[in-house]
Amino acid sequence: MSQHATRDTRAREQVRRVQRGEEGPLAGSLRDVPAAVLLVDLTDRRVIYTNPVARAMVPEDFELPASAEDWSRAAGLRQPDGAAYDPAKSPVVRSTEGERVEGEAVLVPPRREAEAVEGVPDLDSEERRHERVLWVTSYPLEGATGLSDRALVAFFEIDPYWPTEQLGEDLHLRALGSIDISFTIADPHQDDMPLVWVNQAFTRVTGYGFDEVVGHNCRFLQGPDSDRGVVAQLRAALVERRSVTVTLLNYRKNGSPFWNEISMSPIVDADGELTHFVGVQADVTARMHDEAERRRLLAEEQAAREAAERANREEQAARAAAEDAQRRVGLLAEATSLLAGTLDVQQALEQLTRLVVPTLADWCLVDLLDGDRVETVASAHVDPDRERVVREVGEGRELRLGDDHPVARVMRDGEPLLVADVDRPLIERTVRPDQRELWTSLAPRSVMCVPLKARREVLGTLTLYTSASGRVYGGEDLELACDLARRAALNVDNARLYQREHQLAVELQKSLLPDVPPHVEGLDVDKRYLSGAHDTQVGGDWYDVIPLGAARTALVIGDVMGRGVRAAAVMGQLRAAVRALALVDFPPAQVMSTLDKLVADIDESSIVTCVYAVYDPSDHSLTYANAGHLPPVLVAPGAAPRELVDVPGPPLGTSVGTFASGRTDFPAGSTLVLYTDGLVERRGEDIDEGISRLADSVTDTGDLTVSQVCDRVLASVSPTGDYDDDVGLLVVRTPAADDPRDRHATAVLSLTGDPDEARATRRWAEPLLEDWQLPAPRREEAVVVLNELVANALVHGAAPVTVTLRRSDRRLVVEVADARPVPPRRLVADPEAEHGRGIAMVDVLAQRWGIRPTDDGKAVWAELDLREAAAS
Repeated sequence: MSQHATRDTRAREQVRRVQRGEEGPLAGSLRDVPAAVLLVDLTDRRVIYTNPVARAMVPEDFELPASAEDWSRAAGLRQPDGAAYDPAKSPVVRSTEGERVEGEAVLVPPRREAEAVEGVPDLDSEERRHERVLWVTSYPLEGATGLSDRALVAFFEIDPYWPTEQLGEDLHLRALGSIDISFTIADPHQDDMPLVWVNQAFTRVTGYGFDEVVGHNCRFLQGPDSDRGVVAQLRAALVERRSVTVTLLNYRKNGSPFWNEISMSPIVDADGELTHFVGVQADVTARMHDEAERRRLLAEEQAAREAAERANREEQAARAAAEDAQRRVGLLAEATSLLAGTLDVQQALEQLTRLVVPTLADWCLVDLLDGDRVETVASAHVDPDRERVVREVGEGRELRLGDDHPVARVMRDGEPLLVADVDRPLIERTVRPDQRELWTSLAPRSVMCVPLKARREVLGTLTLYTSASGRVYGGEDLELACDLARRAALNVDNARLYQREHQLAVELQKSLLPDVPPHVEGLDVDKRYLSGAHDTQVGGDWYDVIPLGAARTALVIGDVMGRGVRAAAVMGQLRAAVRALALVDFPPAQVMSTLDKLVADIDESSIVTCVYAVYDPSDHSLTYANAGHLPPVLVAPGAAPRELVDVPGPPLGTSVGTFASGRTDFPAGSTLVLYTDGLVERRGEDIDEGISRLADSVTDTGDLTVSQVCDRVLASVSPTGDYDDDVGLLVVRTPAADDPRDRHATAVLSLTGDPDEARATRRWAEPLLEDWQLPAPRREEAVVVLNELVANALVHGAAPVTVTLRRSDRRLVVEVADARPVPPRRLVADPEAEHGRGIAMVDVLAQRWGIRPTDDGKAVWAELDLREAAAS
């Protein structure tokens, strides 16, 4: 049989199964629990235990304990695209390295021929060659006594024979079915076999906190209606130390019941001794309800068929009832599939309206509660030309929660409403006079309003109307509408929760980043931070712009590999450390060397990349160092963009190499682009292609503002605006040559080191400062500061001595450099001291002063603010 024919056969069978109300592409998502479970040792990075389902994934002669790589290879794990994993990168290997795998798909070989798959028909050899799709999640056993160095790795069946070429369009839908899978670990050696660890899904499903359950036997979930026979079956299996799977009615902390599918497996050590029991639990309440509903519908159909044998008229009625029941089951299945396929609230509700119209209604409205306002968010009509009227009807109601309107009452009470026959008095009671003509034009015949209710909270309403079809709603219609609304509400609630977590992650990340001003002295600056798509965790990307002494500016871009609180914490510490090192005025290479040691002390598992650059406006130069980061892109006026790749260094925290500083011209009107890998990295594409697109996007941008350059870069590198990872972008430009902010004067004087040269320095500086049009009081202060710094260098420094004066519109910088690599005797000015009076005078007269190391010594600088003199 050809591959196409095989797929067609399978597809037709799946359609028939959905039409019969049997297991289809969606229904299998939770039916395959218990999952395959591994227990891994994070210290030795080995797989030390597998439950029976996981043991079936590897050959019978495969022995434990084994390395994670060997187990992954034996299980035949492959990437979703069919490619083999790098031996060090399978999700099992990453889990043993402490990484929390939040959920990803893997391919595994099909089950052996001897194994039967419940609910799947016999397949020929061609079909059995299809690989299975599993969803992998890891759970570090944090807080579990004696197991803190362990983690669980679970493989959930998404669909035993789902075609791999359709994996992308169905993966998210299948994975949602495993969100609330709970894991527990119990200690059989303690009295009453208490729980020693549970995952967050357990606390979320049951409502009990971690501290409330650890130390107690799991029977606290049982209640008055729990089946004692099933409990006894479970207890017997535990006593006999064997695996068992049961379905039991349990109760949450708030008293609400739910059906719990429980799979318990013993964990034994290398000597075969029992150490723990691991439990996999899934809330299968929806499945149980669906199965009960399916049994009820099948019973109705069977009764109709038996009646049809007695009379032709009864046979026709039974057939009609069966077809209607089948339509309802199909509608529920389709609704579940559509709603589960998106986490966008608006999209989900619009899909819901398209599903119920015309299947269940001639037109409909969906309203959500926003504070105390009722907002119409979606609508539909069987006649596309009438959809505008439906929208106007919904928007024109202007409802609030306290209003005496049927929709408002349903939202308040949470109880559905059915009006079989809509009459004129009802319209007059519930519709404003200015809206009645619109309502009348829609000719409502019958109406149902059902609450969108999730987790005991009413989120909104779904209102269904009939008109031209003449259909009259009854009790079964109301029941179906309530079921649809319940599924829609759960999707809305999940989508809102995801959006809220995503927004919190973005806001937290932005709060950790500095508020970079648009203008620092001699530079225009703009930045962007974008959170990666479909992610609710903070990241480790950061940037900074730090004013230094002598009118210089430090520029920083960095990325802590990984995501989550740990990456954000490391990022915050490094950002503070970089600022501290900048204040000390270390050269870029020394900054990197110091950070390299700091990262190893903070978290030896962290890998950090960083670029640190210093812009000096006196000679329009840029000095920089790179620690494993992507190269900055520099665009000088009239020149092509170029990457600064001449001083590559290893990432911070590796301690495997040294760092060097590079230096390049950064002339007036030049643009520098610093970025993180999320901007240019795309799956299936070489990263050099992304960097090339970035360089092309900043070509000929001299007429654009830095904000416009940021927008162009983002639009060019990713036109869709969808990024797999966080994006940090920092664009810096020096003012053009004719910009007033670039007007400055510089004068340099070289001294031999003779003490008598101090007087000659004053004679050189006084006319120069007068020519620079400094006000007389400020000239006098500048000469005093210059005299003290030169005297300090001549007495305590080493030749040669270089004096530099730089004047801009805002400040005068006095800098004296010598060849002795030690600071002046007194770094902190003390007016009471016997010595160091000169530094004390500098401290009083200068706006700020400091010392910075140079390649062959040190430089002491002081800044005098000329704006204060102009104002006075």
